[in-house]
Amino acid sequence: MIYAFSGSSNDGVFPFGSLIFDGKGNLYGTTIGGGPSFGGTVFELTPGSGGTWTEKILYSFTGTDGSEPYASLIFDGTGNLYGTTLAGGAYGFGIVFELVAGSNGTWTEKVLHSFTGGNDGANPDGPLVLDSKGNLYGTTVSAGPRDYGAVFELTPGSNGNWSEKVIYALPGAGGSGPFDVLIFDSSGNLYGTSATTVFELTPGTNGTWTEKTLHTFLGGKDGAYAESGLILDKAGDLFGTTYTGGAHHGTVYELKPGSNNTWNETVIHRFAAGTGDGVFPGPANLVQDARGNLYGTTSQGGTANAGVVYEITP
Repeated sequence: MIYAFSGSSNDGVFPFGSLIFDGKGNLYGTTIGGGPSFGGTVFELTPGSGGTWTEKILYSFTGTDGSEPYASLIFDGTGNLYGTTLAGGAYGFGIVFELVAGSNGTWTEKVLHSFTGGNDGANPDGPLVLDSKGNLYGTTVSAGPRDYGAVFELTPGSNGNWSEKVIYALPGAGGSGPFDVLIFDSSGNLYGTSATTVFELTPGTNGTWTEKTLHTFLGGKDGAYAESGLILDKAGDLFGTTYTGGAHHGTVYELKPGSNNTWNETVIHRFAAGTGDGVFPGPANLVQDARGNLYGTTSQGGTANAGVVYEITP
């Protein structure tokens, strides 16, 4: 253990998102609570001699500037941090924020967008992704034009302000609630998951995006409730997990592009209770090593019914 949160007003409590490294080996993360206003924090852990680590609170949220940062952070090319909060902001429906490091070790927060709870979406709980032009992309789990969540784009302007645009509104039945992180392929297409679908968003020449549903989960042997994000391998295949379905306790699946612009799903593992196997994988994403082995976690199952870490070998 390299750090234990105290839960005091000077520290964070309940870290939920993943950690990220900077180029010097420091770790950065968020807590959904803690800080003087108990609105959550952004923290840094710096390694020292003898295996010790020192924590520093970079920013504490107070409410109007955001509250409850669930998701992990991302860096841009100049060392600025970006993230989202589930709640808070000008309207109480969450924000997208930027943290800029100063020369004296302090960090300054800038709210890039406060969600209104209307057509622009509400309650972003996933991390952001950054394209080569400096635009940010993310998801909200609710609101949007159809009131079932949205995928949004934030574009920086010359005056330092950012403009938000919804590039895909979840349709509701068969696709509500986009989950977790979006991913880009080498052509600039975005991929994501909703409760029952895997979707692709393709950019057009006029700033519009076209959605294509790659797979709809039927809730049976192919899985149900795809709450984890996706990973993309070098061959262009997608991998993810479903929380339930399969043998009723979740699946690991692969989607391969086929002929006629179709995608084919293969369930590569079905989790089964009572066998020592894990059950209910996710919501954390899979990771893949250089040999193609997949690694993940389940929240329950195993010999003590307390969850497992698993490996799947092709």
